[in-house]
Amino acid sequence: MIIIKKSIPTFLFFVFIICCVYNTGNAQNQIGTLNNIESSFLSNASVGISIKKIKNDSVIYDYNGNKNLIPASVLKLVTAYCILEQKGADYTFKTSLQHTGIIKQDTLWGNLIIKGGNDMSLGSRYFYTSTDIVFKNIIGYLGFKVIMGDIIVDISRFDNEYVHPTWTWQDLGNYYGCGVYGLSFLDNSFEIKFNANGKLNEPAQINSINPSLIDISIDNDVCVGLQGSGDNAYLYGYYNSKTYQAKGSLAKRAELYTLKGSLPNPPLLFAEMFRNYITSNGYFVKGKALVSNDKIADTVFNLGFISSPPLKELIKNMNEKSNNMFAEHFFKEFSADILTQGSFDKSATFVKQFLTQKVKNSEQINVVDGSGLSRFNTISAEVLTSILVNIANGKNYRVFKESLAVSGKTGTLSSFGVNSALNGAIYAKTGSMTRVRSLAGYIKAKSGSEYAFSIIINNFNSSHADIRKWTEDFLLQFYLNN
Repeated sequence: MIIIKKSIPTFLFFVFIICCVYNTGNAQNQIGTLNNIESSFLSNASVGISIKKIKNDSVIYDYNGNKNLIPASVLKLVTAYCILEQKGADYTFKTSLQHTGIIKQDTLWGNLIIKGGNDMSLGSRYFYTSTDIVFKNIIGYLGFKVIMGDIIVDISRFDNEYVHPTWTWQDLGNYYGCGVYGLSFLDNSFEIKFNANGKLNEPAQINSINPSLIDISIDNDVCVGLQGSGDNAYLYGYYNSKTYQAKGSLAKRAELYTLKGSLPNPPLLFAEMFRNYITSNGYFVKGKALVSNDKIADTVFNLGFISSPPLKELIKNMNEKSNNMFAEHFFKEFSADILTQGSFDKSATFVKQFLTQKVKNSEQINVVDGSGLSRFNTISAEVLTSILVNIANGKNYRVFKESLAVSGKTGTLSSFGVNSALNGAIYAKTGSMTRVRSLAGYIKAKSGSEYAFSIIINNFNSSHADIRKWTEDFLLQFYLNN
């Protein structure tokens, strides 16, 4: 049932309904569209819809708005809201360079410490910070050429639960299920290039692995598929794994395929690559490349730090690219900023407490991670829309809105409503996983009024294409009638 809420006496309420909602065929069509589809391919699905006017927070549409549903990647909107409120749009994460012992002339008689401060952009392909650039920036702070101790990467900002226990085995080996560490590197992922230009059902050959220094082996069960069948290959592995399994098929084609996996130990790879880099550039290092999960007990001295891009740029990447790795590092940062170490459980508590202060019906929130990868996350469409209204009336609205995809223009909405009046009218985040589809953000209707909306659909048996088409039709009717 659709509920249209207004705080007016009962008689005027029905007059309002008749005059303002059912006075056009299009408004009836919008309600009919929802009911008709629920009686067909959405009949067994769980659907939650909430639309509110930004100006006065009035409820325009509510269909099962209080039903807790799995949000998938639209949960990143909650993560973005919390981190912007906690840190501010211009905040930067810092990687600190420290040492133990003493420096005499050009020799460090101690350990070089690289202390992770949750800069997820180190070596990231999204920010063109190549390993050369990162390592040269570090070298710029070294006033010595000889290190008589070890190179230690300190990742103690976060605890050692690198992946959430509710993430699925199929996700963990792939780039979008990568681990969360106090120091990140190369988007915490690696690439395998496959040649699938052979005969049907023959093995697809591994062409290369990048970075080549990672200490893993690949059990390759990927075969050549039919032309046009697409990329249906996945990696299975775990953090600190020495062996990954590659399974599935790749459609026959001449061009190489790229399969991205989760790095088994990004901080250790960083330490080893940095040690190799400086020793090949005239430095001497007597000790090893090591990683410490605990804070360095010895007295340390600061050499300097390198900074990430501003938070607003990182958030834009998270929402535009649906970057799970960035989202999870933001999530653990919530508790790292307050407590000794960041963790999934402590950050989940922080988010719950924070949102309780900001929105009503906070009992309709159960957040366990920052990206929406876990199926244990649940939130109601009404609460998500309330959060979006809060953002729209706050200081970070412009930054937040600019991080979203635009219908018919950019990102995951580049083809959404492209040939209709919706082109350019919606700023939103999509969410998708098996039998889950969601869309949440802002829509500027035909009248010029702005609305926040959330649509979450779970447990449907139809195709994602059908769900997308229905969502587009529903929002188009809303646009035309408001």
